[in-house]
Amino acid sequence: MGHQMDHNYQPPLDKLLVLGEVTLREEWLDYEQQGLRAEHIPALVQMATDRKLHRADSQSTEVWAPVHAWRALGQLRAVEAVEPLLEQLHRFEDDDWMHEEVPVIAGMVGQPAIVPLKAFLANHRHSVYPRVAAAHGLVEVAQRYGEHWTECVESLTDQLRLFPQNNPTLNGFLISFLIDLNAGESAAEMEMAFVAEKVDLSIVGDWEDAQIALGLLAQRLTPSDYGVEDEFFTPGQPISSATKKKQKEQAKRKKKMERKSRKRNRRKR
Repeated sequence: MGHQMDHNYQPPLDKLLVLGEVTLREEWLDYEQQGLRAEHIPALVQMATDRKLHRADSQSTEVWAPVHAWRALGQLRAVEAVEPLLEQLHRFEDDDWMHEEVPVIAGMVGQPAIVPLKAFLANHRHSVYPRVAAAHGLVEVAQRYGEHWTECVESLTDQLRLFPQNNPTLNGFLISFLIDLNAGESAAEMEMAFVAEKVDLSIVGDWEDAQIALGLLAQRLTPSDYGVEDEFFTPGQPISSATKKKQKEQAKRKKKMERKSRKRNRRKR
């Protein structure tokens, strides 16, 4: 407990061992103010992937050091961190922090992260949720660096074209991410996956819901038959912006339910 663990991190990295708890969506610290620079990237990668720190006592400050390290790597736009952090998603599959923040870090890195993200996403030997995180990383790059939007959309769409081999959950998230990027040009690939019944409908709904989200359809033509959107459907009525918002919120809740089996707070309550 406390600072009993033996760590060989030299200044200024030793500061990250005592910074302690943060919350998922609060504004990140400025790690340059902690003295961290590009020359510290290798040691930060080591800290971000340090098994002992990840498994430290949940009430200690050290258990938060990997979070501080990977946030610092994001701020330093460290492309060297992308592959090691993606690989950690397997080892710590129950760590929701990694699955939330590794895509953000990839987004901060920007264009140099696209190739490793795409390679990781394409590797069918990886399990579903690490691949979902890689796909999410491509969304983050596209949203932060609009000049690379096309490359990111093409990367996601290339993977969706493999829908027969993909897990239906992966297909659902790929479609969800393409919708987030307003990628109407990928509608044909989405439709093929839906028609083949290779999409987990709990993530974005059915093909009609996807078309509505993309702005290709004004309202449902048929009642939903899988229960996700039934409460919102009124035959013949256009879908209001408030209802669209409800649908999007419900889809987000569904995404979280999909991941509940590996949910774990970093600090046990």
